[in-house]
Amino acid sequence: MSEVTGKNGKVSFDGAIITITKTGGGLGSFLNQGAQGDRFIVARHLTAIEFRETGKGGNGFIAFDFPGKNPPRGGAFDALADENAVIFTADQLKDFEKLRDEIVNYLRAMA
Repeated sequence: MSEVTGKNGKVSFDGAIITITKTGGGLGSFLNQGAQGDRFIVARHLTAIEFRETGKGGNGFIAFDFPGKNPPRGGAFDALADENAVIFTADQLKDFEKLRDEIVNYLRAMA
């Protein structure tokens, strides 16, 4: 099982289920996302993983798409309001790359 912690939440993958737990972020995150519980996504139902690396002093994010989800709208600012996305910093990039690669390898094996 892999688990990584980002700026506004944690993402874990147990080999079948992706769990997103929103944490931190303060009042700004609450205003964007509201009070949320954990999100559980069946990995085999994913249609896309959007991964944006950190840029010059900016944050990156990972977002998960699946049937029935509203389509992604854009960049990291929009990812703040997406309950299926977690923002990460440059220091957290390597951990999120490893998680992304683990999920992609799972999807590849399922294809």
